Amino acid sequence: MKDEPVQLELVPALPSATPFAALVSRSSHDPEALEALSLAYQSLPTDAKEAFVRAVRDDARQEGIDAGPILLAMLSVEDEASQAAALAALLEGSDRDRLRPQLERQICVCGTRRRGGALLAQPLYAGFSEVLDLSWDEFSITRVLYEPLAADDEVIRRVHRLQDGGLTLGGTIGREVLARVMWSYRREHGGFPQGLDRFADVFSLPPEG
Repeated sequence: MKDEPVQLELVPALPSATPFAALVSRSSHDPEALEALSLAYQSLPTDAKEAFVRAVRDDARQEGIDAGPILLAMLSVEDEASQAAALAALLEGSDRDRLRPQLERQICVCGTRRRGGALLAQPLYAGFSEVLDLSWDEFSITRVLYEPLAADDEVIRRVHRLQDGGLTLGGTIGREVLARVMWSYRREHGGFPQGLDRFADVFSLPPEG
């Protein structure tokens, strides 16, 4: 007797119960959602923050995701010591391996001294990094973008696009080119681009002049 083929019934994923739960779910991979939750937390008065954290943890549990990255994002914007300590205590129950940085630091400089671009990425936690993305023309920076949160997979795609667009300048040469561009920006604007201080140890700026 010939076996009948097994029919598999695909069960669609259940939608999130509320818009807030959907936002919590998206925060596991979407930096905009993660930043939205941390900024919402930051804007709350102290006596409302505990309820907000509890709602985040409850919805994360319902959505089947680890609340750890959200707690870390909220901790990064918390200035009050007791609230920060409470968040840190809650993180004790999170998956430590999941919270660790997932990406190596990225330093990509492409082009020439006269025209090029660079992307600097500092890994943070749980598949997210902070990014400084810029381009220049004749030593004048034409675009500068600092992103406090970016998904690691998007960072890698942007590095590859930058490398595909021109000559990659590695090591000392790339850092020297980037340093000269930064000094040009400082002379023109009176200061360095936002976010550059987060990458201060990437390279040493030469004396101005």
